[in-house]
Amino acid sequence: MRLRLHPKGESTCVRLRLVHFTCFLAFVGNINAANNYFGVAVNGRCETGTSCPAVLAPYNTANTLAVTFTHTLPNGDKYLVSGLGWGSSNGNGGDLPGYTVFQVTYQGNATGGASKADTLTVDWYSAFQTAYGYGYFGFNLVGAFSADIAASSSASGCLNGPPNCQGPFMPPGSFDNGSETYVLDASGGVFSFEPSWTCNFGAGSPVESSMVFGYSQTALAPTITGLSPRAGEPGASVTITGTNLQDALEVIFNDVNSSFTVVSDTEITAAVPPGANTGRAQVRTVGGVAKAKGAFTVSAPTKSGSVTVNAVAQISGAGYGFPTTEDDTGILPPGIALPAGASYLTFSITGGSLLNLAGYGTPCSAPCITVNDDNGTGNYNDADGVGSASSLTMSSYGGALSGIVAPTSGFVTGVFESGGTPSGSPPPTLDFTSFGTNFLTLSPQLNQLFFIGDGLTGDGTGAKQRFYVPAGATVLYLGFSDACSYNSTPSCYGDNFGDFVVSYKVTTAESGTGQ
Repeated sequence: MRLRLHPKGESTCVRLRLVHFTCFLAFVGNINAANNYFGVAVNGRCETGTSCPAVLAPYNTANTLAVTFTHTLPNGDKYLVSGLGWGSSNGNGGDLPGYTVFQVTYQGNATGGASKADTLTVDWYSAFQTAYGYGYFGFNLVGAFSADIAASSSASGCLNGPPNCQGPFMPPGSFDNGSETYVLDASGGVFSFEPSWTCNFGAGSPVESSMVFGYSQTALAPTITGLSPRAGEPGASVTITGTNLQDALEVIFNDVNSSFTVVSDTEITAAVPPGANTGRAQVRTVGGVAKAKGAFTVSAPTKSGSVTVNAVAQISGAGYGFPTTEDDTGILPPGIALPAGASYLTFSITGGSLLNLAGYGTPCSAPCITVNDDNGTGNYNDADGVGSASSLTMSSYGGALSGIVAPTSGFVTGVFESGGTPSGSPPPTLDFTSFGTNFLTLSPQLNQLFFIGDGLTGDGTGAKQRFYVPAGATVLYLGFSDACSYNSTPSCYGDNFGDFVVSYKVTTAESGTGQ
C-alpha cells in the first residue's frame, strides 16, 4: 500500500496506491505484538495480539505485522489465514508506504470433508497520524483461486466500506480489477483505514482449496527438511532446504526476523539475525508456516567474523522486518550483533561474486556487483562503488533512518541501531561528496546511514578506517544504498546482482584490541 497525501485546499493531486489489495495483515511470529499498531478481524472477531481498532501510528513509525492463524466457523469448517504486511509514516503523515499479501486456505472440518457454503470477511485496521486533510486512494483487487476451489466461490473487497468496493470475481484463475480512485477524509489529524476482503468458498470446496490476495497464484503449505549448519553466531549464513519455499515472506530464528534470499522452491539462504537466541527456525509463506525439527543453536556474538552482503540487501530496511523501498524491491540486510563494550570496527572485503554477465565485456577479476543491469548492459563496481554509473542521493523514506549522499553508487553501507524497530525522527543525512570517503575515522549516530566501502582510505589501498560505535548501539546492519535514477527514495534494487563478503573486527573498550 502506498499513500501520497496532501491537505485540503492544495492543488496537488493526492494519491494512495494500494499495490496489492490484500488483507494488510502485518503478522510476525505466530503473532508477535511487540510493536503491533495494526489489527485484524475475521467475521468481526479481532485476532489475539492485534489491535481493533488500530493503535495510532505516529510520524516516522514503521510497523510489521505477520500472522498465521486458524479461524473456525460455527459450522465447524476451519480456515487458515497466513500473510504479511508492512506500513510506515514519514515526518508529516504525507507519505505512507506499505505492502501486503495473504491467503485463505480451507483446512477441513470434524469429518475432514469438503466445505459448506462459507463466507469469511477479513478486515485490517490501521491508523496513521497526518498533517493532511484528505487523500485520493488508488485501490486494486488482485489475487487468484486454486484450481480445485468450487466454481460458485467468489472474492470481493471494499476500502472503508461501500461504495468503495470491487468485485466479485469468480474462479477459475487469477483476477486483477485494475486501480480505481476513492477519496477519504482525515479526521482529527488521523487517517483511519479499514479495508475488508470477503471470501466466499462455494459448497464442496475440497481441503487445501484456497484464494490468495496480492499474488497471481495460490501457494501450497511450506516444509523445512534441513538446516546447514545447525549452529552459528549472529550474521552466519544458514542454508534452509524444504518444499514450497519460493514465495517466502519471512524467515524467523526463534521469533527474530532474518535477512534471506530465495534460491529456489526448495532452498533459502538466511543470515542468523542479531538478537536471536537458540530455538526453532521457521519460514512463513501465504501457504502457512514451516518449522524446522529441533533447535538451531545461536552462539554468543564474537569480535570478528564475516558476512555475505547481497547486492539487493536494502540498507533502509534495517530493523523493520520487511524491505522499505518505494517499489517493493530488495531484501532485508544482514546484521552483526555487537559484543558488550564495542568501541569501533574495521572492515575488509575478503570475497564475493566475480560477475561475468552477458553484454558486459571483460568479467570481474576481483569481487564486484552491478546496481544497474539492463538486459545485459550496465556497470560493474567494487565495494567503494568505483566503476558505477553515477553518484547517489538517496533520501530518507517514511521511517527513522537517514538518507545518504555519496560520490559513487553500489557501495557497502552501514547503519548502527539500538535493536528492535527504529523509531523517531531520522538523524541528518551524511554527505560523503562533501567530506570524502578517505577519512581515517567516522562516528555515525544511531540510525544514520554511512559509507563503508572496502574499509580503506583509498580504493583497494590505504589505511584501515575506524568506525566508532555510538552509545546505545547493539547491532550493525550492512547493505547497499540504491535509488531509481540515483536520486530518490530507496528503490530500484531489482536490477542489482552479485555480493561481497565483508569481514569485520570489533575493538572493545575493555580490551583495546580487535580480535
